[in-house]
Amino acid sequence: MYLNRLAESEKVAFYSLAHAIAASHDGISFEEQALLDSILSEMQIALPGAILPIADALKAFQSDEHKRLVLLELMLIALVDDDFADAEKRVLSQAASEFQLGDHLVERAASWAESMLGLFRSGQRFIQFS
Repeated sequence: MYLNRLAESEKVAFYSLAHAIAASHDGISFEEQALLDSILSEMQIALPGAILPIADALKAFQSDEHKRLVLLELMLIALVDDDFADAEKRVLSQAASEFQLGDHLVERAASWAESMLGLFRSGQRFIQFS
């Protein structure tokens, strides 16, 4: 949704984080893979040749605005398959800590992501209604 605001150098870093969350538990779900594909399209980049380690990817974001943007978008990935696994929580916690974002902002991001996913699913049901 907001990924077009990222600088080119941040896009591979974001994809690396998104992939880390999706792959952090029991493989990548169908919903997570669909979202990863959508992320590439939104950012208008090809699948990166290499996925950055989480710590390196987190260092790519310098502005507070982009750090909050990343948290929002990562929360969507973590919640998209209705399985907010402990491994996903650990990656998000690592990001929040590195970005110096407090628990209240993490909770707001989770609430926003849940709302957005609900709206998206409602729209999908409307479109597919026959």
